[in-house]
Amino acid sequence: MAVGNTEKQVFLVKGRIESVIARASFNEYAQIDAVKVTKAIKDLNNEGQFKTTATANKYLEAMRAWTRWMLLNGRWDRDPLVTAPKIKGDTSNTRPRAILSPQDFEKLLRVTREQPPRRKLSGDQRYWLYLIASQTGLRAQELHSLTPANFHLDVRPPYLEIRNTISKRGKKTGRKDRIELQQAFAELLRPWLSEFLVDTRLWGESRSWWYKAAEMLRFDLRAAGIAELVQTSEGQSVVDFHSFRGLQVTNAMRTGQPSRVVMKVARLSSETLLDRYVKVSESDVTACVEAMPLPQL
Repeated sequence: MAVGNTEKQVFLVKGRIESVIARASFNEYAQIDAVKVTKAIKDLNNEGQFKTTATANKYLEAMRAWTRWMLLNGRWDRDPLVTAPKIKGDTSNTRPRAILSPQDFEKLLRVTREQPPRRKLSGDQRYWLYLIASQTGLRAQELHSLTPANFHLDVRPPYLEIRNTISKRGKKTGRKDRIELQQAFAELLRPWLSEFLVDTRLWGESRSWWYKAAEMLRFDLRAAGIAELVQTSEGQSVVDFHSFRGLQVTNAMRTGQPSRVVMKVARLSSETLLDRYVKVSESDVTACVEAMPLPQL
């Protein structure tokens, strides 16, 4: 592992290299060339393994880093990708995110619970994963760290607490994040959490699922007949695992509380971030218009 690389980075780069090699059906070094590698990456894109040109170029960068390393370390006598150009297309890092409607989210939960295991998680485990993500706005790595000890359900109001080594904000501030829970949700969690030892991770020790959380969710969306790509006011948008955070923020805004309160609930540090997460649907626009008072004529 190179200095400065995390375990997750190594896992992702290795996975990208293996995906390209498998898609191109390379069996030996002599078969590798820039045209075949580029075609394999475009095929992976078309098959939905990733969505943007920026990510496609990350696959190419992984392959080029590998072939360059093999040359520099005397494993091969040439680098077949030294002249491989970047893949052209939309250079934005991500597509806009969409959130699920209440009906689609409920359908996702119902269907997921009956699905077979994916990424070492049962259908029931994924059901609770998606539900807790949508209610707390926790990111995948934060969810992976949770044990029953993080939940404090016998106090008023109930809450969960994230270690400062896991929380994105905690890493910067050195403090823990405390996330208040709805009382009814806390009561829903209580019997499920009682099935675990207090220090047992709720979704196991394996990092397999949170490294590939978007891919895992994609299978469950398809099983539920829910589109992953949808047309919104921002253009073509994607539903991915981080959309659960957007769902939490949007639902918080719909309560009518001031934006500063919503920012506190969602652990957001600025109005700019709040605007990024809140999604406005056509039904929101209609509800707003219908709620506007008319003068007495």
